[in-house]
Amino acid sequence: MQLTLLPSKLQAHIVSGLNNRDKKSLRLTCRTLRDRSPLRIDRVFLSANVRNVEVFRAIADHEIFRKGVTEVIWDDALLAESNEQYEDEFYCEGEDLPDCDETCPVWFLWACRENLSWLTSRKGNDVDDLPQHLERAKQMEAQIPLNVSYAYYQGLLMQQESVLSTQADIEALKYGITRFPALKRITITPAAHGALYTPLYETPMIHAFPYGFNYLIPRAWPTVEPGFSPCEAPPWDTEAEKNKWRGFRIVLRTLAKQEHHISEFILDVNGLCTGLNCHVFDEPCEEYEDLVALLRKPDFNRIDLGLLVSTQQDEGWPSFRSGHLKHALGEAKDLQHVSLCTDLGANQEVDVPEEESDVIPLRTIFPINRWQQLQHLGISGFVVRQDDLISLLAALPASLLSVELSFLHFYGDGNYRNLLCDMRDKLGWRDRTASERPKVIIGGGGGGLVAVHVGRATWVGDEVSGFLYGDGLNPFGREGDSFSPNQIRLGFGVERDEFEPGFERPWAQYDELQRLGYYPDVRLQYEEWKKSLSDDLST
Repeated sequence: MQLTLLPSKLQAHIVSGLNNRDKKSLRLTCRTLRDRSPLRIDRVFLSANVRNVEVFRAIADHEIFRKGVTEVIWDDALLAESNEQYEDEFYCEGEDLPDCDETCPVWFLWACRENLSWLTSRKGNDVDDLPQHLERAKQMEAQIPLNVSYAYYQGLLMQQESVLSTQADIEALKYGITRFPALKRITITPAAHGALYTPLYETPMIHAFPYGFNYLIPRAWPTVEPGFSPCEAPPWDTEAEKNKWRGFRIVLRTLAKQEHHISEFILDVNGLCTGLNCHVFDEPCEEYEDLVALLRKPDFNRIDLGLLVSTQQDEGWPSFRSGHLKHALGEAKDLQHVSLCTDLGANQEVDVPEEESDVIPLRTIFPINRWQQLQHLGISGFVVRQDDLISLLAALPASLLSVELSFLHFYGDGNYRNLLCDMRDKLGWRDRTASERPKVIIGGGGGGLVAVHVGRATWVGDEVSGFLYGDGLNPFGREGDSFSPNQIRLGFGVERDEFEPGFERPWAQYDELQRLGYYPDVRLQYEEWKKSLSDDLST
């Protein structure tokens, strides 16, 4: 049946479920569907890129589209002009990469090679025909010659320099704030480019990339891969240091100078071992005062902060003990959602201090008595005392709907298994009606607190609720199990990947994942190998 013949309400319902890309295709089919399939743009992107600035301004000038924008996403990752690790190396060939010549420097070649290695390592034992692998394989096969990719990359660098020199992105942000009447959220991220062929956000810049384009994936803010020592966070006292967080500074300065209706502010690290330099909170500075001014706004209700804490633990947590972070958060009296994470999360092994005095009390950071409307609390990557965490949770208001407690490092005898027992027995949440019981979500490394791949972790939610509010089993290892009390037991939870939306599977034994089609059947592979060997011998 033709879509145009359906009742208008049913047609509108079908169209409402389509994303903008599918709507655009549908609108091209005929005039009727064009008129009945309006595009809705609810978020726009900004970065130091000409294409992103042009599209941002075009939407700001559109009398229909501008009214639907509720979020600005600032890509804070600048393209690098070289990779210092290989800057002085000589030209060489790259395996699995299209031919290139001496016009392509070795650092670019190595970056492209590492991208492909990154994809291969994350694919692991997966079968080849999973949707995310099929799409990536197509782009890998379609890679353009490296010298062509490098020439395109150089063009992007020229655009970036043009925007930086003219401050076109800053001026666009100032303009957009006046043109988007429904704007309520600003998100700043160092990870917009995600992974090769799987961006976190398909910004206009990224959307315009040639198919199969391989390049040096930019990352804003200091970051490390799993297993490496945390990044150093130098004092917040030089322009060079502060400008590593350019987007953070620009957005807050702009909001401090202009009237706006921003009620949500998010620093989204997307699983990377990075965040805002916590030395911002050592003592008042311009950036700190701008943040406080934003939090103090009436009706401000959400903040998500990723924090780079570096060696704070060894120094006694000075940036937290200063009290300035707690004071800033306390200014948001209408806060409904607060989430704080550190770079000591899923990808870091942390030496928990031996002295209790070296563990920062949670109320030194969270002014929970000021938040009478709080609905969500997220704590991730902190070193905690179990009894201190229970005390904090017990003091949360009855308005609480959800809690995330991920990648925590426990002092002393504390652990996730015993924490859940205390939450069940001491908080009284079990006695509330089903609709008033907070949903508890915990993220961990599955087999351990340290994840093998950045952004990949195991999450338990339903199983936690089943234990807290019903007769379910505790999803964390018990005495006698091969898994420790901080490890999620096999058969519980779901494994997800921040850099692969299509990656989602049960945290289960290899055989179970094989049965579900994620891993190849070893026996079938063996039979195919025997048949192939037999055919070779017969010829």
